[in-house]
Amino acid sequence: MKLPPDLFQRFCACVQAERYLLLWRAKGQEFQVLEARGLDKERVFTSEPVSVGLFQEVAESGKARWSEKMQDSSSTSLVLSGIKSYLCVPIRQEGGVALLYADYIRSLRGLSYTDFMNVHNLAQQLGPRTPQKSAAPPPPPPPPKAEKTGPIIPLSIPEQANLLRSLATFAQAGIPILHGLHGLAEHAETEKLRLFCERYHSHLLRGGQLSAGARQLGRFDPLVAPLMGAAEQTGKLSYVLQMLAQHLEEKHRRILQLRGSLVYPAAVLACGLTLALGLPPLVLKEHLKAYAQNGPLPWPTQVLVGLGSPAFWVVAVVLLLLAWRLRGLAYRHLRRLPGLKRLLSANLEVTLATTLALQLDAGVPLLKAIQVALEACGEPEAAAALPQVEGSLRQGDSLSQAISLIPGVRPQLTVLLVAGEEAGKVSDCLRWTARLSKLEFEQSLEVAQRLLEPFILLLLGLIVGFIAVASLLPTLKLLS
Repeated sequence: MKLPPDLFQRFCACVQAERYLLLWRAKGQEFQVLEARGLDKERVFTSEPVSVGLFQEVAESGKARWSEKMQDSSSTSLVLSGIKSYLCVPIRQEGGVALLYADYIRSLRGLSYTDFMNVHNLAQQLGPRTPQKSAAPPPPPPPPKAEKTGPIIPLSIPEQANLLRSLATFAQAGIPILHGLHGLAEHAETEKLRLFCERYHSHLLRGGQLSAGARQLGRFDPLVAPLMGAAEQTGKLSYVLQMLAQHLEEKHRRILQLRGSLVYPAAVLACGLTLALGLPPLVLKEHLKAYAQNGPLPWPTQVLVGLGSPAFWVVAVVLLLLAWRLRGLAYRHLRRLPGLKRLLSANLEVTLATTLALQLDAGVPLLKAIQVALEACGEPEAAAALPQVEGSLRQGDSLSQAISLIPGVRPQLTVLLVAGEEAGKVSDCLRWTARLSKLEFEQSLEVAQRLLEPFILLLLGLIVGFIAVASLLPTLKLLS
């Protein structure tokens, strides 16, 4: 490396910018920061908003890059860093390449073509004037190493919503997302979220895309990665991130509402079954054995005595495992009940309409949007209808006709969607339908909860009645 000692001062003098960098990369080595102004020299590649992908591209191609008003958005890391204008000029040297880099990140003032030519002329004075014809052609660059991302980090729905809401806030406020992720990693509430933010930050620093990072590093809702990819292409990043966060918050609220409605019935049923099936065999065991000396016990009494035996618990565990294996079949039959069918259909319509509206607003193609929406619904029968829905759309049918093929979708959704197609406001119609289905979901959930409580009381009453009859039958038999 034969660079003049005053190169950085000459570089800063020939162009006016907010930040300056002088980088060096030897062949087969990583970048080294030789000089820096306006940046922390020790944290350039860890937390400072720069584009490592831009540095790699210029160093490998040998071609200078310049953007006056950031119209070139081909590098995702440049956009996410919040850089307004930049220039990057290489200087070929024996054993490696040096880079002269300057940018504006706070001011809207751009680096002019004159600035670019001044730096370019400076680099031409220091670089080789004529190529060495006798030298052998350089070997092809090695293939890029696969990114070691580690295991996929599962994030809960609240963590996903909070992360997306934070990213949307950064984008709306003009804060570089790389800076925001660095702050989130330092103040993360959980170790899992901290680790994900650190890996996401490193992924974006290497020039990766937001959607690719969400797909490779974490386990997100099926809607997140496709919508991020569409937002990167259409430029609606802040809007899409905000709508995604709102969608996940609503989804989490419905889940909590459903779980909350089942807490009381489940607690009553568990306590009742434990007391009814566990205590009688222990309390009445010796009493019933005394009756057994006078003859065989009635079969209800024998069943009551056998509840405390190991064989009973083995059979109970086997039945529970069998019920778990057949839960899909049981779910298909239970969902046909009038109250439960209405509840599940309303939940399906809320998810389907919301996810379709979000994707259509973000610019996702219709076929891709249908596929992601059916996957996000979580209904096996709805997902199985995907080939029929895609075939209908490919044949030229309308969206309302294709959606009518999905099991569980009621006619009211397709009728409203027809009106939206006629008016040219499909997304607005889908959102309005989602609000109506949401109200119906809440009403159906309340009705189902009220119907479930007397059913549980009836079940517990039958169990207590059986125990009472089984306990009294030996006494009645002895008296008779």
